[in-house]
Amino acid sequence: MVAESELLSHPSKVLAATPHHKTALKEPVNVKGTAQPDGIQLNWEGEAKGYIVQRAFKAGDNFVQLGGIHHDKTYTDHAALAGHAYRYRVLAVDENGHVSLPSTKAKYGAQVTVGLQ
Repeated sequence: MVAESELLSHPSKVLAATPHHKTALKEPVNVKGTAQPDGIQLNWEGEAKGYIVQRAFKAGDNFVQLGGIHHDKTYTDHAALAGHAYRYRVLAVDENGHVSLPSTKAKYGAQVTVGLQ
């Protein structure tokens, strides 16, 4: 039979932990969408290095990223089809690749719903 003192190990060393980086990057604001002859044009305000534009087809759908990182504060969705409504949101990206919250905190994260005629 083995004594209980032989089964116990020595305590492990205490390790320091670094918390996950939290960015103070502000989400884009005043996102507006306008139907144009060649698609839906989005405009917004923000102070980021780049922006991610996302689209969903209806409330509850997952948002899909449109292209890569955009460096302008405008984007035209040329794939938008006449007779359809779309939901958009914009996220800011800083020089280290940190991403902000979506451009709104509304249910489903949608900021703009626009339809082409």
